[in-house]
Amino acid sequence: MNQTLRDIEIILVDDVSPDRVPEMCDEWADKSLRGEKVNGLTIPPIKVIHKEKNGGLGYARNTGLEVATGEFVAFVDSDDYIDITAYEKYYLTAKEKEADAVFSCIRMEKTQGNWMVTNEVSELITFDGKNKVQEFMLNMIANAPHVAEERFCHMSVWHAIYRRAIIEENNILFHSERDIVSEDIPFQVDFLKCASKVTYLPDAFYYYCLNGGSLTGTFKPEKFERHIKLHALLSEQTCDIKDAQVRVDRFFIGYNRSHILQCVGYGYPQKRQHLKDIVNNSIWDLLKERFNPSWLSMYARIFYALTINKHVHMLCAYCWFITKLKNIMGVRQ
Repeated sequence: MNQTLRDIEIILVDDVSPDRVPEMCDEWADKSLRGEKVNGLTIPPIKVIHKEKNGGLGYARNTGLEVATGEFVAFVDSDDYIDITAYEKYYLTAKEKEADAVFSCIRMEKTQGNWMVTNEVSELITFDGKNKVQEFMLNMIANAPHVAEERFCHMSVWHAIYRRAIIEENNILFHSERDIVSEDIPFQVDFLKCASKVTYLPDAFYYYCLNGGSLTGTFKPEKFERHIKLHALLSEQTCDIKDAQVRVDRFFIGYNRSHILQCVGYGYPQKRQHLKDIVNNSIWDLLKERFNPSWLSMYARIFYALTINKHVHMLCAYCWFITKLKNIMGVRQ
């Protein structure tokens, strides 16, 4: 409501929210209708959508898109916040560069009150033309083999604005994270395949807050099956793009590495059985044929080699060692 860009609409999707959230949304919408002010500024128009059944984050985003009327759209998760100058800078950049999307860096809360800025770029960069945008998209999925960093930038949709006409004309929708773990990256792929120009700002506008109870802060063993579904979807989305499969495979390998680390680090009671189920899945036989362990950094290479060779006990020990090492490094910082 305090955004320096005043010509905006705010859409609140109440996805069967608990406590007084539905009433609070309606109260703010009423204030906007009455033209009330906050900090001397008239509240922008606020639309509220009350869903009758909780459908998850991906479908909530779709619900918002159905009623959006702006030239561009943006997304903010309910437990995060964004700099008040963000949308003005995004929008002015999009107009100046004639960009279909504008991305920026992120401030990520590593520990309570301790923020890390992602520094993907040090100056404004524009990816102009289908080939450049396609390479940007592939590097968002995962970097090419032998590149140490896992990917160029964060794959989430909340650190960008998107031209709404592209979304509408190509019927681009979010999948449910309850089916494929991440609703963000398939949306990014669909959108960027249709975009002609993308700009990346060095500013860090978005504040990704630490929240142990969030969707990403708990361990769920069923996520592995969703990883497989996401891998299949991304493979299908990029099947006509040269060298895309190796990026999708690396994406899956990285996601699975994090899943295994969480399984051991969170003390999941059936962790050994779960790891057995993971390493015995047939997808690793497929990856073993086409993705060489030497393409990864030593840290990731060991994870991958232990997984494709089905060494569950050594995998557990390696996870334990890495978790302890990370904790020690965290204390030192």
